Amino acid sequence: MGTDAPQSQDQTGKKVEIPEGAIEIREVQYSWLWRPIWGIVALLAAFSFAIIPDPISLSFLIILILLPYYFYSRRTRYHLTEESLFYQPGYVWKSAGPFELPFARIKQTGVAYGLFGRALGYQHVKLGFDNGATAVLKFIPMEFDVLKYLNERISEEDAPAPPAETEPQALEDESENAE
Repeated sequence: MGTDAPQSQDQTGKKVEIPEGAIEIREVQYSWLWRPIWGIVALLAAFSFAIIPDPISLSFLIILILLPYYFYSRRTRYHLTEESLFYQPGYVWKSAGPFELPFARIKQTGVAYGLFGRALGYQHVKLGFDNGATAVLKFIPMEFDVLKYLNERISEEDAPAPPAETEPQALEDESENAE
């Protein structure tokens, strides 16, 4: 297998590797601006009320806030396969993931758009797991119908197994007894 794929360890200590041919989804290109927007608004309000006295300090603080979010959003990846969803967080100072989320454990899915999601073309996909845990895949571009993809895979997992075929000999015996 390729060594270029990101690796991590699961709970059993086994290496998790993203399979070849997985569909890669990145966050929308401007998600780094939307995550810290309220902090930036608060800084601008502090500047307008002269709590932050000069624009150089304001600029420095805004850059200090935005830079980690920029790198986080550029490095975050979601990988979809036929059996699992792999989440690779884009942490700046530490390496984590990928985390494997098997479709067999996902019991509920939903979508939310946030305040400006529909207008700006992103969605947040909500997942509910069999142990009651929840997860949100944030800032997924709307051109990827992740919800439909997940629901198709989850319904395949929940579909009842086809009935086992009865042995031909047993059918012949039953037809002879009927005559």
